[in-house]
Amino acid sequence: MGLDITHYKLSHSPNDEGNQLTVEDWDSICNVPLEHFSKYINDIWEYDFDKTIAIVKDEQTLEKLKMDETFSEMDYMAVFIGTIDNKLRTDLATFIKNEKLDKLEKSGFTVESNGIKYSELSFGERVIKKGFYYDEVGCQRQGMNKLFYDTFRTNIFLWGEKKDFDLAYECVGGDYYKDCWSQEALDRLKANFKTTFVDKFVFGQSILNTSF
Repeated sequence: MGLDITHYKLSHSPNDEGNQLTVEDWDSICNVPLEHFSKYINDIWEYDFDKTIAIVKDEQTLEKLKMDETFSEMDYMAVFIGTIDNKLRTDLATFIKNEKLDKLEKSGFTVESNGIKYSELSFGERVIKKGFYYDEVGCQRQGMNKLFYDTFRTNIFLWGEKKDFDLAYECVGGDYYKDCWSQEALDRLKANFKTTFVDKFVFGQSILNTSF
């Protein structure tokens, strides 16, 4: 992953992109209380993928995964061994039917743990949760100085105060970029951040999202 800074502006209704976030564990991910955005809290639909199986290519790979503290067989309904062939497809289909997973929504993806790749297949159903709809009104992926990383690279990744937006703006254009970029390019970058983040900030509606 690389740097992503996004300006979320909360709204009362969903948009075509389907942008939404839930309020679960809000105090641990945002630096302002949930009440700060209370008038935008909605009932939102979300898939709860709470049943997952793993598919690992061979026993040797599974043994390596067991030595990784981030991997636990207890997190899965089952762990299947093998590559995707007719036998594995049959075994998966039988398991899915027996566990009554065939009527649920399905999501599959590749996972990497300490350089070891394996597959996950998750199943879930739609549930209603409290959350927000939002529009993305600003985005930046480069050009920030060391102070930005020192301040915003924490367990918190949602920031809702005007001073957060102002500080981020002051961080545009680190020494590395001053050495590599023209002043004109830096000026454009800073002007874009001011236009899409600082000038469009609305108290109680704007959130700065940081991802590293």
